[in-house]
Amino acid sequence: MKKMENHELLEKLILLKRSMGIIYRNICIGGSLSKTDLIVLMLIGENNDISPGKLSKMTGFSKSMITISITNLENAGMIKRKRGKDRRKIEIVMTKKGLEKYEKIKEKTDKNFENLISKLTIDEKEDLLSCIERITSIIEKLK
Repeated sequence: MKKMENHELLEKLILLKRSMGIIYRNICIGGSLSKTDLIVLMLIGENNDISPGKLSKMTGFSKSMITISITNLENAGMIKRKRGKDRRKIEIVMTKKGLEKYEKIKEKTDKNFENLISKLTIDEKEDLLSCIERITSIIEKLK
């Protein structure tokens, strides 16, 4: 394998990010959700009764970006805000409509991801996982 320059690696990562955007667009059933809204909806579906602050930490999105996404999803009838147990905190919960959308998107995501990953060998999957974990670890140390 030839030596890859840093700028080439960066270009490949940018291309991967762009390609993931295409996958997100294909997953958005009906195209009514932005990528941000999709990510937020999926996290709410996996972590019901979650706070906006926790969503911000999990995604790395700004609190204002999370607020906009929550408002979009609430206006679409997919989630609702409710007061937490101590009344000072807001929690986000999924509505029936949101849960139905979440289930459809999750099913489509699982199929798309399985199709994508099935084209890799076991060694390639292990290498990919190792690289992702290593890069994530380095980035966490930079915070």
